Amino acid sequence: MQRVIHFVPDYEEIVSDTIELMPLGIEYKGILRKNKQSLVKILSGEFNDSAIIERYRIENYKFGDNKKREEYQKEEKNLRKLLEQRPHNVRSFKCAIQDFERVYNKLVNAGIQDCSNWLLSFTCFMMANKAGLIWENSQYGNLFLYLDVEKLYPDVFNSNFIVNGFSEWIIHGEWNDEVITKEIQLFLKKKNAATPLEILKTHNLPEVNEEIIDEGFKDLLVEAYEGKLSLDEYILFLYNCCYSRSYDIDLPAIDWENVREGINKQIKYLINSEEKDSHSHMMIGDDSKEYFTEDEWSAYQIIKKFRDNDVWIYEKNKRLYIDLISSDLNDAFRNLSNKRYKAFSVEMESATINAFKNADNMDKNHFSGWFVGIWGQYSDIEEIDKQITTMALKKLREDLNSVMQNYKRKKIKI
Repeated sequence: MQRVIHFVPDYEEIVSDTIELMPLGIEYKGILRKNKQSLVKILSGEFNDSAIIERYRIENYKFGDNKKREEYQKEEKNLRKLLEQRPHNVRSFKCAIQDFERVYNKLVNAGIQDCSNWLLSFTCFMMANKAGLIWENSQYGNLFLYLDVEKLYPDVFNSNFIVNGFSEWIIHGEWNDEVITKEIQLFLKKKNAATPLEILKTHNLPEVNEEIIDEGFKDLLVEAYEGKLSLDEYILFLYNCCYSRSYDIDLPAIDWENVREGINKQIKYLINSEEKDSHSHMMIGDDSKEYFTEDEWSAYQIIKKFRDNDVWIYEKNKRLYIDLISSDLNDAFRNLSNKRYKAFSVEMESATINAFKNADNMDKNHFSGWFVGIWGQYSDIEEIDKQITTMALKKLREDLNSVMQNYKRKKIKI
């Protein structure tokens, strides 16, 4: 006769050994020790699953008139199956503890002192991902990425404390420091948002109470029309318009012509100011087009065209060309040859001919070689606007001929 002896791991000892024996920083070990019991709960999976299922019934079965009871029962079955798959993998747990030290250092450097919620949420997400329980949805980005994790680890996992950059690192192994830095800054901005307007400029609509929407959305529209939102805030605005349909949230009427005009105002502001549009920014994938209205999509295309075509870079270089050639030819000769240009414009032609007129003989002697060195290379480059460039070059030739004729009449030699 045989008997089975069930092995019951000592999760508390496993967590303690992980904290004390792994080569981790002293301060980081301090936060691990502080959250030891919560980490034990995550690894052991000591959650009241019966209460989780009962909470689901209370929240959903009361809406039986809107949805067949059979469908609710099917979802409850899926929930039970999910809870049964809650992982207890020690290797996954150690990976989470080891990897979070990099996150911890990033958060502390950004000025976030209490990283406990970040630690617990990161560990939960890592455990679920290693167990194959994370599903990405291109339609809504990361909005629903964390739903199953919240079911597995109620009251421990909080999606507010795991930015998309950390999720990308966990799922795909890609650490994008610029993106993560920007998302942490946005987290701090969201945390400090006090007025309804500030909240709507930083939060997804499903995260916001209805009274906040009612009070702040009209003010948000005013800023959208006046071009006072950043380009990422405009994209969040478009996402929230989409979410409003999914969650049946009533929004005030939107004048989309004014929204598009506002976006163009913001782009013009970026071009004319020293403020730079970040390389890491929000975007809407082409595969999500069907979920947006024609007005929403056309508004996004203005932003996409601006960013995809490097308009900001071209306009900045155009302004730099005009400023330098008008003020310091030697500096212009040194620094303008390695810049990218969309076109040789009429404004650039005017600055060029004036600079030539005002140059001394030595600079005039080098002027043509320098000029051809910049613009000669663009003859076979597709990105150049040939129509604008050709028109401006023809004007430059006419103006140079006029200058030379004047020199001949006055018997001035170069």
